[in-house]
Amino acid sequence: MKKALALYRSQNFKQATTKEADILYDLGKIFYTLGQLDSIRVYSQTGLTIAREIGYRQGEAVNLANLGVVFYELGQPDSAYVYMQAALKISNEIGYRKGEAYQLGYLGFGFFNSSGQLDIARGYFQAALKIAREIGDRQIEVYQLVNLGNVFYELGQPDSARVYFQAVLKITREIGDRQSEAAALGNNGVIFNALGRPDSAHVYFQAALKIFREIGYRKGEAIFLGNLGLVFSGLGQPDSARVYGRAALKIFREIGDRQGEANQLSGLGLMLLAMPDSARVYHHAALKIFREIGNRKGEGIQLSLLGWGSRADSARAYSQAALKIFREIGNRRLQAVPLFTIGLAFVALGQPDSARVYLEKSLKIHAEIQSPIAVYAININAMNAINAQVNQRYIAMGDAALTKDQFDSARVNYELALADGKKFGYAAGTLSALGRLSFLFHERTFRFPEAFAIDQQRLQLDSTDLSFQADFAEKHFTTGRFPAAEKRLAALLLNLKVEVQVKIALAAIQIANALAQNKTQQVPAALETLQQNIASQPDTFQVGWTFEGTKHFISQNEKLAPYRAWLLQLFQALESKEGREAILAALREARKNFRIQK
Repeated sequence: MKKALALYRSQNFKQATTKEADILYDLGKIFYTLGQLDSIRVYSQTGLTIAREIGYRQGEAVNLANLGVVFYELGQPDSAYVYMQAALKISNEIGYRKGEAYQLGYLGFGFFNSSGQLDIARGYFQAALKIAREIGDRQIEVYQLVNLGNVFYELGQPDSARVYFQAVLKITREIGDRQSEAAALGNNGVIFNALGRPDSAHVYFQAALKIFREIGYRKGEAIFLGNLGLVFSGLGQPDSARVYGRAALKIFREIGDRQGEANQLSGLGLMLLAMPDSARVYHHAALKIFREIGNRKGEGIQLSLLGWGSRADSARAYSQAALKIFREIGNRRLQAVPLFTIGLAFVALGQPDSARVYLEKSLKIHAEIQSPIAVYAININAMNAINAQVNQRYIAMGDAALTKDQFDSARVNYELALADGKKFGYAAGTLSALGRLSFLFHERTFRFPEAFAIDQQRLQLDSTDLSFQADFAEKHFTTGRFPAAEKRLAALLLNLKVEVQVKIALAAIQIANALAQNKTQQVPAALETLQQNIASQPDTFQVGWTFEGTKHFISQNEKLAPYRAWLLQLFQALESKEGREAILAALREARKNFRIQK
């Protein structure tokens, strides 16, 4: 190519300069493949000068675009944007549609890679793809399909991305474009890695690496050496991972690709998550480069990663700085991680309410972008842990008030726990609060209708819980629903899954329920069965059921007035904490005292 340029310069015909500008542009493309950015800039700048001198507008456009690409690679997106817009303006004016498609694609690349503004990037890529298909340029079509696949990957839609990358692979093989074929293989590998299939990813990365080495594209070689390093890291082979990662870093430094160097330093940091001090060294080095080249997206990612591996105060500071950048550049997807990290920092700082605000925002983004299930689950688990912490705080305050017979204070705290659990969809907390309120209303304040309503809510949330069903059966009795109580008690006493202590407590309530319905003939046999069941228990047996609500109801209900004293004796016997024999002795005494009242 250099000989051809010298030949053209030796000629004296006018059109030589046009050819010279084209050759200089082609030389720039060759050096881009070799990753030699300084050489690209020299040849493209010379080609631009010649094109302007002779009024060769197409040559001016393509060399401006080449210089724009250089600035993108150098991590100077603002300068790149200026050059690319200038190139696009000329292409539009002269009707150079191929150039227009290229330049639209590169403008999209700038928004995608530097600022992370995915919607804007997608608009440029789709416009470029439309032109490529209209003019039948399959090479440009490939580039835009790759770009769109990358957008969908960043949006957390790997299956959609893979559709684009598979289409690219098919076209590149049909047209014999080996560099794009390698890139497509590599992109498919990225998708498989994201889907948790590292073995498949490894196959694709190796195939891409082989092609890049054969065609001498050193930047591509470095990228996929780095990707292979991450695969080995994920497979738990840190030594192999670092070998590949360092080989990639060496190439990026040799070809002067500072953005590639920064990305690879970050990758090496990710490989050392188990060694946070060493990882931070790499992330700080990457952060320094991203700031120097003006890559705000890269800067934000490194701040986010530094936050993830730091103590609470530092984690919050790094993550808030990252969050600020991601919001400024409009990249919503990347905001999820620093929001999550800030939430965890507030957990460590003992501020669960603040933690929950950030974790809820992070969870919302993960849901919007359809993050992988594993990532979503981590966020859900953290949110549940915070919900539990807040819920337990309210419950603990309620319990403390209850031990001091401060019933109103206990109720307020339990109701706060209930409202909080419902608001944040924390089912365990909701059930815990309902259980406390049920106990308070039934066993302490004797507000039986409210206790009944509370248990209805509990069973709506979990109708299979036998302990809830047992409580609800008792509340049918203490609200005077005697026939319904009879049915529920009978069903539970026949259920083999109900614990023996619960069955004994329910059998005693069944006796009281029978007396309330004047079914006195059932009592002697029920007492015999009750005594036999207790006699078969261990020496240390206790019923472990509080009958305060039931006893209060008995003391107030007129239908039970004839048996009131005897029933209170029966329940008092079952409340003994002195073991099986003490319960049996008290029960025998109660049996002796039972008399059917006329």
